[in-house]
Amino acid sequence: MKPSIVLPAVLVLFGLGTSAQAAKSVCIDTNRNYEAHPQGPHDVIIRSTIGKPRPALLLSTTCVGLDKPDRVSVSTEFNCVGLGDTVVATKIDGHRQFCQVSRVAPYVPAETAAPP
Repeated sequence: MKPSIVLPAVLVLFGLGTSAQAAKSVCIDTNRNYEAHPQGPHDVIIRSTIGKPRPALLLSTTCVGLDKPDRVSVSTEFNCVGLGDTVVATKIDGHRQFCQVSRVAPYVPAETAAPP
C-alpha cells in the first residue's frame, strides 16, 4: 500500500481510539452530586459537581423529544455512568419517560463565534 493512504487511515484510527479512551477514563458517579441537562432531542450532558473538576460527558439516549426545561436524572448500575444505565426525563407537566444510555462520549462544547 502507498504511504499516502496508510498515514491518514492510521491517524483516523488513532483519533477514534483516543476519544473512546477519554470517555472511559472519565467516571461520573450518579450516587454523588452531578448535574444533567438535555442537549438536543436525544442527548444529555452530565458533569460531576463535587470533588476535583472533571470533563463532562455527552450521553446519547433512547429518550425522544428532550427539551431544555426537562428535568433529567441518571441512575447507574455500577459507580460510573455507562451503556444501558437508566435515564429519567420529566417534562414540566409531569409526564415522565424512562430510557437508557446508548452511547457515552466526551462532551466537546461548540466553539462560540468571535464578536465582529
